[in-house]
Amino acid sequence: MSAVTETRRVPLAGRTELGAITVADGVVTKIAAQAAAENPDAGAAVARIFGRAVPGAGNLGVRETDLSALPKTSVQVDGSKAYVTLEIAVRWPAPVAEVTGQVRRHVRDRVRELAGLEVDEVHIVVTDLATDLTPLARVRLGEPQMRLINRPLALILAAALLVASVVIIAEVIGFAAHRSPLLVHWTTWYHWARRTRWDALVIRVWSAILIAVGALVLILELKPRRVTRLPLRSGDDATDAAVTRRGLAGILRAAATGTDGISSATVKVRRRRANVTAAAAARGRPTASALTEPVTQALRGQLDSLELRHPPRLKVRVVPRGR
Repeated sequence: MSAVTETRRVPLAGRTELGAITVADGVVTKIAAQAAAENPDAGAAVARIFGRAVPGAGNLGVRETDLSALPKTSVQVDGSKAYVTLEIAVRWPAPVAEVTGQVRRHVRDRVRELAGLEVDEVHIVVTDLATDLTPLARVRLGEPQMRLINRPLALILAAALLVASVVIIAEVIGFAAHRSPLLVHWTTWYHWARRTRWDALVIRVWSAILIAVGALVLILELKPRRVTRLPLRSGDDATDAAVTRRGLAGILRAAATGTDGISSATVKVRRRRANVTAAAAARGRPTASALTEPVTQALRGQLDSLELRHPPRLKVRVVPRGR
């Protein structure tokens, strides 16, 4: 008597003959994030605030590029179907198209296996290429890091608002109890405001100043922001790939220092230009000048391999070793 093995399909979520099976978005989100992180060449991407990448945000307790961490994931479940969006970083120099294809297939398989859902779409945004390059202190970006002055200014503003709130509350209580100011003689301002007409010169001047300040703030806010992510070419419409300036600077620095005769390099990446200053291992300007061509070729080859949509112009300078 032979045993017959019966293979049963995983029941799909949604409406079935036995009732409705509903899987929460949060459950599928965890499954998809874990599935994406199981690929050794994919992981959490650099944090973005208001649409801008923020390299170094890990120093502030915010998520940063880390191939060992779970990527940012969002899922929409509609009956028996799921729509997944992933924001990942890809390990350099792994092919972006190959890695995203592997992640897409694995996410679909795991979500179907564990949640019983068909994944109709896996939209992948590759925001950075992660490198294992150190030290980063030699890589200078073309954009300023978060200014430290912003923190004390924010603290001062918060303290001022707190003090103003306490004073207002105290004045309201004091006037209700004693019909007179308690801390601030605001009645003087009140009587002045009652005597002053809207068409008075002082009102016009202050109105013009406030309008000018408001217009300036509006112009600064509407001004196009500096590009922090350089888009890569992708063969899949459901994949948006890009590399941050920090990632590109690290890749170019590795290419420069990988050239024989170069001991160190600094890289400054701007929107349309990448400035590379390499230091030769030997002294003497003739030796440094002879290294300019091989360093430039190595950098151009690295840029070509990245397949950037709009590669920056290269400016290469090789200097002799100092004493």
